[in-house]
Amino acid sequence: MELKFTTIVVLHTHPLEFFNLKLSSELVVALKALTDKPVAVITNGALLSDPQVREELCHADMVLPSLDAYNQEISKKIDRPYGTIKFEEEFEGLKKFTHMYEGELWLEIMLVDGINDDEQLSLIHISEPTRH
Repeated sequence: MELKFTTIVVLHTHPLEFFNLKLSSELVVALKALTDKPVAVITNGALLSDPQVREELCHADMVLPSLDAYNQEISKKIDRPYGTIKFEEEFEGLKKFTHMYEGELWLEIMLVDGINDDEQLSLIHISEPTRH
């Protein structure tokens, strides 16, 4: 049986995201050397405020970060961020990443009934275009 892949995915998850950062980056580089298939990284984006994290993610062909909130209050309700992770820093990091990253960027947004699904509230807060 021959397996055919269209994309290879590396998960970049919290709370171990920081500790696996170098391993994930090395894995992406190694996979790209072994195949011509695109390599994607799925991440919750919690550490995008860190310049090293942004730099390491640039090795992937596709990055799929999550953005489930539009402020710290909503972020606490939905994502329950670890320790000192702040929504504003994460969001600013995401915006910086979009300006430096040259691959495909697919934003994942989880809507939660009654929390972040109010079109008027959420779209006003995140409506700033981040990619040209």
